[in-house]
Order: sequence, then C-alpha cells, then structure tokens
Amino acid sequence: MRPAARVRLWRGAALGVSRCFGMRPAEARARACGAGPGAIDVLLVSDALYPERGGGTRSFMRLAQRLAALGRRVVGLCQGPERKLLSVGGVEVRWLSSADELPAVIRELRPRRLFVQQEWAPPAAEAARAQALPYWYFIRSTEELVDDDG
Repeated sequence: MRPAARVRLWRGAALGVSRCFGMRPAEARARACGAGPGAIDVLLVSDALYPERGGGTRSFMRLAQRLAALGRRVVGLCQGPERKLLSVGGVEVRWLSSADELPAVIRELRPRRLFVQQEWAPPAAEAARAQALPYWYFIRSTEELVDDDG
C-alpha cells in the first residue's frame, strides 16, 4: 500500500473509532490536558514496558521519560516476575504478575489518562472505559493490528 493511501486509511479508521465511541465535551478535553498537582498525569500500560524488549517498547519508554522531564508524573505498569516498584529515568515502573490485576491497580492509582500498548492494551482500555478515563493506544507499527492468523 502506498504511503498516501495508508495515511487516508488510518485517518479514516481514527475518525470511525472516535465517532463510534464518541468524543468528550470540550471542557473535559481541556481538563484532561493539564498537569495536576500530585496526581498521576499519565499511566502507561504495556505487558513489556521494562526491561525494554524492542523498538515499540523503547519508543514508549522514551515518550514516558520525555513527559516526566516536562514535569508530568508518569507511572508505568508492566508484567514482571514479581510485584516490584522501580524508577527508570524519572518514570515509576510497577511490575505486576498478570493483566488480571490491572482493573484494581488502575482504580487504586486514579490516573488522569492512560496510554496503552501491546497485549495488555485491551484489558487496560476496558478498565479505563469502566472508570471513564481517557486512553490512547500507542501503535508504533501496523503489525499490532494483524491477527496471528494473518
């Protein structure tokens, strides 16, 4: 597929999703964009956030570190061998044993917004919707949109 056609396809898909799920009112969007004192501004959720396992995860962590450098409080949730709390380049990273823990942890942390990626994206998005939190899928390549069956 040529680049221009790919751009039109993605733009159309994004508009379709936003129309299907609706957009928040302007005042809610403005409130979600500002940094809040003490609150978690951005919660990153990915099964493979740290240690970094590839280019997508590396990009996700660089985004998190850049937001932290700009004064945002950024916390990451990912799968680890045990429950553990780490600090990586200004980003608080929490290891969880499974995606089943996500709804309770997201409810406990009360973030302002979520960025989700990879295999933990669907359960994280579901937990965000249940709490009326804005969330964004971080898609670095179209490979994430293809089923294993092709």
